[in-house]
Amino acid sequence: MAATVRILIINPNTNESMTQGLKPIVDATLSLHNNVQCDLFTSPKSDTAVGSVNSINSPEDALQSALYCLPHLKPLVANGRYDGFLVACYSEHPLVSMLSDITPSKRVTGIFEASIMASLGLGKFGIVTTGKVWEAALTRGVERFLGIEGSNSTKFAGVESTGLTAAQLHDFDPDTVRRNIELATVRLVEKEKDIKAICVGCAGMVGFDDAIRRGVATVLGEDGGHDIRIVEGVAAGVQWLISACRLASA
Repeated sequence: MAATVRILIINPNTNESMTQGLKPIVDATLSLHNNVQCDLFTSPKSDTAVGSVNSINSPEDALQSALYCLPHLKPLVANGRYDGFLVACYSEHPLVSMLSDITPSKRVTGIFEASIMASLGLGKFGIVTTGKVWEAALTRGVERFLGIEGSNSTKFAGVESTGLTAAQLHDFDPDTVRRNIELATVRLVEKEKDIKAICVGCAGMVGFDDAIRRGVATVLGEDGGHDIRIVEGVAAGVQWLISACRLASA
């Protein structure tokens, strides 16, 4: 019997409802495996105005959340309980490299990186994300991850945004959120009709796959989009960590 793989899923913002929103997709992923345990971590709230981050809406917020969370995560790394760590913020989140540096024997990834790895075997992929600022930031991140320049890739279709923050995905009327996600998907598919995968570009967008599907169908028709895969970074990250941890212990 394989040893139990223990994974810590890290929400580096203080929005507990966002963390709880990850549980259904985590549970669905774990149902495909035996002897895997996932725990969820939410950034503690700071006692001062500066420190913790409620909604990560820019690379600067990502850095601030990483610097704030790292001291709280170090005891969880030091106790040796976890075999892998998943940073559940769709960005080039600094916690990925920070945790890798302090625990080189463990496996660490982010949902951004995991979604790219999962998409590469499917064909051309694009990203639907939250705020406008992420269009350029995630494009640069994909270019760095793939080792390309100027989006010169047959694999990458680009990024489209909903105009909402991560917090607004939970605070706004769900119909409004779905409509914004659908419209962003329409823009992505209209410019790259040969797209094969769409990455869900925010942990807070978990559960809105139906809006992405409607956007695809608007452009390609009900039958035309059946082959397009929706890649959810939390599921991809958990799957990758299970494989990576088991390979490391083989």
